[in-house]
Order: sequence, then C-alpha cells, then structure tokens
Amino acid sequence: MFGLFRAKSHRDSGRERRQAERVPVRVPATIVISKDKSLPCRTMNVSTSGAKLDLPRDRMLPSEFEVVIPARKLRRRAKLVWRNEDSLGVQFI
Repeated sequence: MFGLFRAKSHRDSGRERRQAERVPVRVPATIVISKDKSLPCRTMNVSTSGAKLDLPRDRMLPSEFEVVIPARKLRRRAKLVWRNEDSLGVQFI
C-alpha cells in the first residue's frame, strides 16, 4: 500500500498557485498606466509568469497595466491578481 499515496506539497495545498518559481530581486520598477501616468514601485520577486511589487494600497490601479523593470531588462503587460496593504501580485499577459 505504501507508495500509492504521496504527501501533499505546498503547491498541492491550494495556497501556491504560481506557474513558475519566483526569484527575489528587490530592484526599482515602474508601473505604466498610460502615456502620461506612471508610478514608481519596487520589485520584490519576479518570474517568467509574474511578479510581486511593493506599492502602497492608496495608489489607484487599473486591472491591467505595463510593468517595467530596468535591472531585468523587462517590459511586460500585466494584470493585477492580488493586492494587500503595501504590495501586489501581477501576472504577465
């Protein structure tokens, strides 16, 4: 009977929904909302599928915008996936 069942990993438990492993980076970034409006923020981690950005909740954001991370030579369209008091998660689209 052993070997038929495996223990649930953190990813199996439903708490981990990332498509790719994220790497801590802690570098400056910019959220580009329009040609005339952008917000400086800080990248906390990044992967091929998304990122965690530090930005106070009092800053209004649309559901989709562009994320620019110069240190990673990255400029990607993203959608807001989650948000808390001082950070947000985005999925690259």
